[in-house]
Amino acid sequence: MATWIFAATYNYRYYGGPYSPRYEDLLAGGGGILAFVYGLAAGIFSLKRKMFTHCLIGGTLTVAEGFLLVLAFAQQWDSSWVVGLMFGVPIILMSSVGLFFISLSKNEYR
Repeated sequence: MATWIFAATYNYRYYGGPYSPRYEDLLAGGGGILAFVYGLAAGIFSLKRKMFTHCLIGGTLTVAEGFLLVLAFAQQWDSSWVVGLMFGVPIILMSSVGLFFISLSKNEYR
């Protein structure tokens, strides 16, 4: 989330204009905050083995936010997709591993 705000700010300052967030910036930032909060709560519930469905939704939102982070960086300037991969791929991989382990332990949930 913070990296996305930095990239958006840098892009506007690079072109010499004052920073004014576009609606895409606000949507991506708001989506990142919601995915983080829901994913954090789902992670806590998965440790307690409660609310299986919410754990899956939280993990899926976190994976989706990783993909959106890569896309957000890719649309900024020419070679920024590499930076997007650097920040987005770890989120995607770790969230996918978490989803895998949650789905394996479905029988343990109450």
